[in-house]
Amino acid sequence: MTRFRWVVPAALCVAVAAGTAACGGSGGGPLSGMDANQITMKAFADLKTASSVHVNGPTNENGLQYNLDVTLGATNCQGSFASSAKGTFNVLKVNGSTYFSADPTFWKVAGTGGTLGATKTADTFTGKYLKVGPDSKTLAALGVLCHPTQLAGPFSGQVSGMVEHGYTTINGQKALHITDSGDADGIYVSVSSTPEVLRLDAGSNADLVFTNYNAPLNLSPPPASQTLDGKKYGF
Repeated sequence: MTRFRWVVPAALCVAVAAGTAACGGSGGGPLSGMDANQITMKAFADLKTASSVHVNGPTNENGLQYNLDVTLGATNCQGSFASSAKGTFNVLKVNGSTYFSADPTFWKVAGTGGTLGATKTADTFTGKYLKVGPDSKTLAALGVLCHPTQLAGPFSGQVSGMVEHGYTTINGQKALHITDSGDADGIYVSVSSTPEVLRLDAGSNADLVFTNYNAPLNLSPPPASQTLDGKKYGF
């Protein structure tokens, strides 16, 4: 299984496989002197230290298609997961507190078989934010949302087996395509002295675009009138 074949819905799964020997070089320009392994490590190191980044695109979890749209910051984040089958789920983390909201479809699906029942769950939570504390069980699956370093985790340390596959343009930026040996899945990295991951293509599992590196992230808590205590409802 390729290291790029990872999915990013609510409980993110990461699969990292050992590579084989890398080959090639980046030719001239800002990436000159680095091979594909070094460029990959540098790009993910830059991702880990980014103050913020926006990530958008389709993902697949157990055959269910989601669209991921998140903005990650050093301590704060906001994002959504949208599925035609299960609705849309939103998360907002700001000032040390985490808030959840969702559309009626999500709450009806989530409420099926629950203590409140599907209809009452949807009626109770639709249009509201659930505020949860740091001891909430729901936070464990969402840690990846709130710092770019979590997304870069699979590429911490030494990387091997990466191969260059030429250049293209991503959102107006020249990009180098890098894949795992013998696999079509890969990343597209900006051709610059501080290379950034511009796209992660994991085939049918995910196709994510990374934009707005280090942009200001100004988030505010939702209005108190729209906020419920998640602990009261078991969150």
